[in-house]
Amino acid sequence: MKVRETMAFVGEPVAAPNMLIERLAASYYPLVLVANDSNHIETLSKRLFEQTPNADVEVLECAKEGCWEADIIVLNDILSVNDGLIEKIKAVANQKIVVYLIREEEQSPSMIEAVGQLQHRLSNTIGVQLILDSETKEFHIAGNKEATSIIENILNAIGFRSLISEIEA
Repeated sequence: MKVRETMAFVGEPVAAPNMLIERLAASYYPLVLVANDSNHIETLSKRLFEQTPNADVEVLECAKEGCWEADIIVLNDILSVNDGLIEKIKAVANQKIVVYLIREEEQSPSMIEAVGQLQHRLSNTIGVQLILDSETKEFHIAGNKEATSIIENILNAIGFRSLISEIEA
């Protein structure tokens, strides 16, 4: 049996990450939820355990600890990532996949620039852009070929349709 990758979701999850987190939890992927607003995360965590009593979900406020435990780091809210968070992640994310989660309606020149800056600042990580089409509920994936394949396999395993972009992120 294949060991499932532990995924850390960093930042306040909104509709798109919640949907992804719920399916991952229901498929028993080990999850670490990291956010400063523990009330929102606690509510989400409680809902996950109600839906999937044996879910493997841990809630942490410390980004460094949460990212250290993870194989894959997912940044939920790219525009709110600050210097302190980057330093905490950078310290433990060497050679890990970092997923930049974007809703299609959020795509803009400032978002593209923010992702580029984050990837540059987290240069020892493997960046993958994951863009959700809110209408079709499909994910578009761009980035390192091996990393996009890993992310695509996870998404397909939990019932999402994904399309890999030919453009490397």
